[in-house]
Amino acid sequence: MPLLCNYSSVIELHNVQRCCQRGRDRALLGQDCTSLFFFSSSYSCSISKGQCCSAAVSEWFCNNGMKMAKKEGTCQRLLFQGEPWETQVSKMCCDCCLLGLMTASQNSSCDFQGFLPGRQCLDSAKACCEKNTTVIKPTTNGLTLYTLMSPSYCVSLLLSDLNCSQLCEGDATCACFAGYELQGDGVSCQGELYLNECVARTSTCLPGQTCVNTVGSYTCLKKTISCRQGYHPNPDGTSCEDVDECRTGDVCGGNICVNLVGTYRCECKIGFMFNTITTRCEDTVEKLSKVCGSSSATNINECARHNGGHQCSYSCSNVPGSFHCTCPSTGYRLAPNKHTCQDIDECALGTHNCSLHGSCFNILGGFRCLSMACPQYFQLAAKDTSASWNCFKVCRPQDAACYYYPINLISYISVSLPTFGAINFKPILSTEIASLQTSAAANYAHLPGGTDVFFNILAADDQSSFDVIKRSYRGMFVGVVRQVKSLRGPKDVVFQVAVNYVKSGVVSYRNIVIIRFFISEFWF
Repeated sequence: MPLLCNYSSVIELHNVQRCCQRGRDRALLGQDCTSLFFFSSSYSCSISKGQCCSAAVSEWFCNNGMKMAKKEGTCQRLLFQGEPWETQVSKMCCDCCLLGLMTASQNSSCDFQGFLPGRQCLDSAKACCEKNTTVIKPTTNGLTLYTLMSPSYCVSLLLSDLNCSQLCEGDATCACFAGYELQGDGVSCQGELYLNECVARTSTCLPGQTCVNTVGSYTCLKKTISCRQGYHPNPDGTSCEDVDECRTGDVCGGNICVNLVGTYRCECKIGFMFNTITTRCEDTVEKLSKVCGSSSATNINECARHNGGHQCSYSCSNVPGSFHCTCPSTGYRLAPNKHTCQDIDECALGTHNCSLHGSCFNILGGFRCLSMACPQYFQLAAKDTSASWNCFKVCRPQDAACYYYPINLISYISVSLPTFGAINFKPILSTEIASLQTSAAANYAHLPGGTDVFFNILAADDQSSFDVIKRSYRGMFVGVVRQVKSLRGPKDVVFQVAVNYVKSGVVSYRNIVIIRFFISEFWF
């Protein structure tokens, strides 16, 4: 009797495979998997798309974890980036890969009989145990050599006369895992796996030193800082401090020297004029005599408007035969051109009084001590600064209120701006201040299941001096924050924007961006 084929089953299987591939392709493009269920031609296709998309995402983060285990030999969660469930997958695969690496080093079987974790963990352990592993070989010159070897070849050597305690290389020599040291007998290893003291913040490096991780330990190196003209490193090498030029010699040629932050000024005696090019006091009478052939020269008030006044960005003081510029008493210094005022970065110089490290934010003419704190349900991201920091939502198990809280991310941005609209300055039309990045692709927003982004202003100043517009940049949606009205300082403005991700007309999740504008009193 001839066999009968069920063509409908074959067609259905082909469709499921095709839908699965579409789901995996979507994941590789970095797109969301949750909306696939609602936009498919059949129920089986939607299930296939969604599950294959989620599996591809999970595999990607699992591979990241395995790479971290092979490269760093540590699986601390703070080393991984992403949402909580994503870092959880990466850490799990990293831990299981480490187990596989250690199993291979002990010449144990990679079958893991009796070891019954989840399928992903077991696959990671077997893959790292059976496949080629990275061998780290210390050398006499302090460098570390990396070579690839096959565990099967190593096993054959272990069964012979080599008897390595951990790893062996293709040239029939023994080697150790990172953090272990090969002993004098050439076969045994001593030490513990290292968790990178510089990353784990367990080093004891002093301020002004940089922690450099080494195999099994770490080294503290003195930082090398570069100071701009008028500054030099302090004795500890941790920051730059002002150079007192008035103590380095007679820089004013017998006239009065006044030290300023980052520079100096010469107060010329009567009959002398300060030359801004040579930074010296010159004999005004002698100079004018050569030009005019006369000795009862008349003082010219260079600060007067009709003589080309406003030669100084802040204040102009006339003296016999010359003039000099001054800056506000705090927060600024006179630039090398002796005319304009430059902001002093108190945070970089270490002259601030902020109690917490990293909380100092420099503004034009001063600084602010900002509190880098996160509200309930949120946790501060690592390596952030007072200029910009992020708070990610982290929920405890069974905390329903946290899981249903509609905000996933809160970003804080600090911006220092000069006063706009000062004398002789035209009112501004619009000035772009900041760009808010999103994770939504502009090209897919109009497609079924695509994600669109809308920006809503939640808080602003009473004059609505700032706005935000949506724009496409490199295929992604961004929000451009603009200043659209003149502002006179000193003034602090809080501008709060909601970033709404919308699917099928419904807000799927929301991020909040809080921008703090610090408006200076001056235009410089």
